Amino acid sequence: MPDGEKKGITVRIDAGLHAEVSQYLKDHGMTMAEFVTLAGLESEVTEYDEDLIRSLVEKITVKSETEIEIRLSGGLTLTEHLPSRKRRCKRK
Repeated sequence: MPDGEKKGITVRIDAGLHAEVSQYLKDHGMTMAEFVTLAGLESEVTEYDEDLIRSLVEKITVKSETEIEIRLSGGLTLTEHLPSRKRRCKRK
């Protein structure tokens, strides 16, 4: 399929799941296309892709030495907790 060309798909899902997904999209200000793209990435990405990261990540905020906040395009925000590191030298 040429770049930029879009196709549609219709599926029938359980009403409860539909309500859950719809609420998630509303809460995160996402479109269904963004949701499907993010869901598909979990199983397809096997190595670091700079272009992909730049297209998905809107902003990264360092909250503390052990916590960062990642805001994705579409408004989804993830908080990642980093392992604490022991300092090799003391702060002055």
